[in-house]
Amino acid sequence: MSIPLTAWIGVDWGTSHMRAWAFDNDNHVIAQAASPRGMASLAPAEPDDPRKPERNPSPTNPFEQALMSLVSGWLPPTQTTPVVTCGMVGARQGWQEAPYVKTPCTPPILNQSIGVVSADSRLSVHILPGVAQDSPPEVMRGEETQIGGLLAKEPDFTGLVCLPGTHSKWVRIQPGGTITSLATYMTGELFRLLHHHSLLRFSTSKDGENAEAFAQGVHDGYSDSPDLTRLLFGIRAQQLLDDNPPNVASLSRLSGLLVGAELASGLRSRTDTKQIVIIGKLAPLYRQAFQEIGVATREVDSRTATCDGLIRVWRT
Repeated sequence: MSIPLTAWIGVDWGTSHMRAWAFDNDNHVIAQAASPRGMASLAPAEPDDPRKPERNPSPTNPFEQALMSLVSGWLPPTQTTPVVTCGMVGARQGWQEAPYVKTPCTPPILNQSIGVVSADSRLSVHILPGVAQDSPPEVMRGEETQIGGLLAKEPDFTGLVCLPGTHSKWVRIQPGGTITSLATYMTGELFRLLHHHSLLRFSTSKDGENAEAFAQGVHDGYSDSPDLTRLLFGIRAQQLLDDNPPNVASLSRLSGLLVGAELASGLRSRTDTKQIVIIGKLAPLYRQAFQEIGVATREVDSRTATCDGLIRVWRT
C-alpha cells in the first residue's frame, strides 16, 4: 500500500546492508526499512550489446531491484519521488560511481550528487559523493553523511569524530564544519581475520567478552603499539603455556590490543582531544577503550546521525 505523504526517501547503502527512510514534507520519518542487500551482494547490470539486436533487453539494474524491493510500497503511483542515497552505492563497484569531494570540505550536499537513470519512472535517484584526501591518501563513503548529521545539530562543533567499524574512520572537524583530515584503520577487518583465519583462531573463543582482558589489551596496545605483532603472538603463547582451551579472555585481549593500537595512532599529535564524538554501533566498546586511557568522549547514535545527515542534504 502506498504512503501518500511520502515527499522523499533517504537511503544509507553500505557494503553489507541498506537502510531506507520515507520522509513527509516536514522531514518527519513516516516509514523505515532495512535489507541485507548491500553493495557487496550486487553487481552493476551489463549494458546491451548493440551488435546483437536480437538480444533481449537487460533486466532491471540489480541496484534498482534491491531499492524497489524496499521502498516500492512508499511510492505514490502518480508522481516521481526523489531518492537521496549515500554510502557504497556510489563506489566504483556500486550502482554508479560518484566522484569524491576533496578535503578540506564540508560534508557533501545535494547539488554535488549525481543522478542515475532508473527504469521505474516513479524514482529520481541521486547518489551523494564520498570524501577523499590526497595526502596521505584516504577515502570514505557514508561516514560524511553522519558527520553532516552531527553538524546539523551542532554547527559549532570542532574536534575529532571517531566512527568505529570494519574500517574505522577518524575525522578532524574545524570551524565552519570543515572536514580537514581523515584517517582509516582496518581494526575491525584485522580482528575478524586474526580471529577466524590466523594462528590465533586456536586460542580465541567464538564469542563473549572479558572486560579485564580487554582493558589490559587496550593499555598494552596503546603504550606499546610499535610491538603490536609481538603482542598478538603473545596471546597464542600465553594460552599454550597456561594449557588453556580457547577462551573469552584471549578474544577480548585481541580486541583490546587492536583498539588500543588504533587509539595510539589516532590520538598521536592531535591537540583537539577536548571534543571527541564516537558514532557507530561499536561506540560503547570504544568509549570503554578511551576511558581506559583517560580520554573523555561522548556518543551520537549512528542511525540518528544518518537521518539528520540525509535531512541536511535534502534541505540544501
